[in-house]
Amino acid sequence: MDKWRPSVDRLFPLQNRTSGRFERQCIGSEGWTGTIWAVDDIRLGTALRQIRLRRGLRQSDVARMAGASRATILRIERGHIGTLTVDVLRRVAASLDVRIDLIARWRAGDLDRLLNARHSQFHEQLAVRFRTLPGWVSRPEVSFAIYAERGVIDVLAFHAARQMLVVIELKTDLADINELVGTIDRKRRLAVQIAQEQGWSIGPATRVAAWVIVADGATNRRRIAAHRAMLRSAFPTDGRGMAGWLLDPAVPVRALSIWSDARPGNVGAGLASVRRVSTRPRAVAMAPSRTAPRPDRVNRPSSPSPSRANDLRASI
Repeated sequence: MDKWRPSVDRLFPLQNRTSGRFERQCIGSEGWTGTIWAVDDIRLGTALRQIRLRRGLRQSDVARMAGASRATILRIERGHIGTLTVDVLRRVAASLDVRIDLIARWRAGDLDRLLNARHSQFHEQLAVRFRTLPGWVSRPEVSFAIYAERGVIDVLAFHAARQMLVVIELKTDLADINELVGTIDRKRRLAVQIAQEQGWSIGPATRVAAWVIVADGATNRRRIAAHRAMLRSAFPTDGRGMAGWLLDPAVPVRALSIWSDARPGNVGAGLASVRRVSTRPRAVAMAPSRTAPRPDRVNRPSSPSPSRANDLRASI
């Protein structure tokens, strides 16, 4: 057993055992800081066992519903889940109407900043662009909850003179094209009601445009090319058309454009997600040249010839 491993009572004081926070940090004798995952496993197994008993189920019943063996259920309830797959664990939990979520934690809030860095940089560049456009006001990250419709609009902009709203969706990574088209259509239908809650002078003549901006990158370009017909039907206007439309938004448009920006100071070399890490090329050792001097002859003083030596002694 590790020398630094404290007891459960030291990890969980009595007043904290029912607080719901079962992940604790411990500091070892040499200053190492880690998480006692075994305590998490024990608590999870205990929770599943109590729910099973509350529902009046036997271990064999849960095993049958989850498609697992009774021995597996026994191991889970005892907290021995280290060798089980996530799929098995989720099936057992689902049989008890329990949902298991996996949460990644890394250096306190650094993980959130890492995941959102490119999206935040995308927002910043678009905000700078809209500040140079006359007549436009914009709001980032506009959330809405209208009946069963809930979500967030990346950027909602309004041109009062033209009574034009534009719903902007920022994509650093194109994952599901069908989901993208459906999401932007749903937000466009709700845009007028969402904009009224922002205090803008929305009238009966207000119209709504939609604009999807995709970060430039090889993977995103391949996906756009693979779904070119569908995307062009859903978004007939491209980036060249949007340049003039933003100056005079007379008619609503549905547009998709690629945002290319690789200026110094951006996250990485651009806004698109990084797909792979390239290793640095190793230095190739050069083969010794045939004309190079032999090692045993380098920096060795040459001995004078006999005649030369006689000349030297004569001169002395």
